[in-house]
Amino acid sequence: MPVTKTKELSPSISPCSVAAQIISMQDTAETIQADMFPRMLRMAGASGEADKQDNAAWVLKLERKEGVRVYNRMMEGSEWAALKATVTIPKPPALVRDVLMDRSDTLKYDDMMGTLDVLEEHATDHSELRWCKYKAVWPTQARDFVALSGCMSLAEARKRGWLGDGSCTDDEEGSYVIASKAAEELMPLLTPNDATAEARDALSASEAKCGCVRGTLKVSGYLIKSVPDGTEVTIIAHSELNGNLPAALINRFAAAEPAKVAKRIKDLCISRPIRG
Repeated sequence: MPVTKTKELSPSISPCSVAAQIISMQDTAETIQADMFPRMLRMAGASGEADKQDNAAWVLKLERKEGVRVYNRMMEGSEWAALKATVTIPKPPALVRDVLMDRSDTLKYDDMMGTLDVLEEHATDHSELRWCKYKAVWPTQARDFVALSGCMSLAEARKRGWLGDGSCTDDEEGSYVIASKAAEELMPLLTPNDATAEARDALSASEAKCGCVRGTLKVSGYLIKSVPDGTEVTIIAHSELNGNLPAALINRFAAAEPAKVAKRIKDLCISRPIRG
């Protein structure tokens, strides 16, 4: 497991205290992982037979000529609908995974995102703690989220018991899941003086100005599956925007944005050369 990167400690900070804080953060992050990855896989229908009833709840909202389909469904305990978009990309899964994990590419396919910073580079072996800030759309305020994000192969997810029973297949070795979930409980566990201090300062300044409404990311991510003609990508997004926005109104018109994102992801991946 990678070690959290820290700068030289101040004399007033005990190395033992920092070590305990890092261990506590890793334990907490792993608990979040153990919820977000299975939830993401279940909502994306990755477990096949076990997810048939879950999949039946999705309602097709729009279909585009470029092969993008967008669905929504209500989730128990939330007024905010979850969204699912699917698209097939004629590129290998590893290339698609690299595009979706590259933070600089995120701003290219998600034009509503204004800021994406890392608050902790190695919260666990598969994750990083991120702060994302979405642009304000008049007359509403901007929204921001603190979330744990990570990626692993479907083969590893199965080994951890997050993908149902059965043995790993060759396709699962070359297929991936990326998942994110709200993780504000990690904020008090961040170690001081580390390489991401600038991002944390930016987050603190934004909070001090009350320039954003803090949203709650229930789960989001990508299922990246190898198929004969390339890669099938399933996008899942379930967030609660909070504040004074009426959930029913947002639910009604929310399908257009994931369709745009899916199309941009496809175009971006197609433009990338396959490296040997």
